[in-house]
Amino acid sequence: MDRKDEKMAVMPVKKLMLSMGIKDGIKYGVLYTSIIMLIGTVVVEIFAQPFAKVFSLLGETETVFISAMHIITISFIFAGINIALQGVFQALNRGVESLVVSLGRQLVFVLPVAWILAKLVSHSKASNWLIWTTFPIAEIVTLIIAYVLMRKVNKAVLYTNRMNNMFFKGAEM
Repeated sequence: MDRKDEKMAVMPVKKLMLSMGIKDGIKYGVLYTSIIMLIGTVVVEIFAQPFAKVFSLLGETETVFISAMHIITISFIFAGINIALQGVFQALNRGVESLVVSLGRQLVFVLPVAWILAKLVSHSKASNWLIWTTFPIAEIVTLIIAYVLMRKVNKAVLYTNRMNNMFFKGAEM
């Protein structure tokens, strides 16, 4: 396939994408993902104790498990938005931004925060539940970064879309 054939194949797809509105797709994708994660949060909050029974946990282990689940579920909605934005970045051919979000939520913020909180717990009277806050903290910090990256990408995409709208004005599908 030569460049002319590629252009002819891509133009209708671009025009369709522009007519649907990238911003609406992003908005509804993030909204739907957030709703799904909210449902997951509610389910885990309600059924934390039965889930502990599935794993045959008893006594202190069961208590720690239930406490951890209640704390970790706080991060579900933030995680859902982060995952949705990773998909948006990938769809917009912004792999670096997607990688930054992925590494932030799974490595860059989880390990240092967990280490710091573990040190606080071991050197003080702080409760072990504090360590489980690592996950909400990592997701929230990553979401802030993802939001900044999305604003940057949004400006670039809006500019490109304005240019494409001018280019495709007379093009037919």
